[in-house]
Amino acid sequence: ANVMYSGGPLTLGLGLQNVDDTSGTVAGDQDADEVLLAGTYAIGAFKILAYYANTDLGTADNMKVGGLGGAYTFGANTVSAVIAKAQDVRGVTGDD
Repeated sequence: ANVMYSGGPLTLGLGLQNVDDTSGTVAGDQDADEVLLAGTYAIGAFKILAYYANTDLGTADNMKVGGLGGAYTFGANTVSAVIAKAQDVRGVTGDD
């Protein structure tokens, strides 16, 4: 499910997703819930963006990701950059 608002320079979006392993073909708890919130704000040719995502895999496994970025459009070209950080990474290969 998702909802989106766009008015003037502001765009906001919220997405929700649930995935269940109803077939039971994968061992363990394979239930996944995800929430994504994102927004942009345009100032002339510049656009600022931010997003936050939280993925919960049912047990103690989850991950939170936040990002901030910007874009500049000139003619038919756009240059953009985004920086993101993952937090509370559990159950995912690698360090927390």
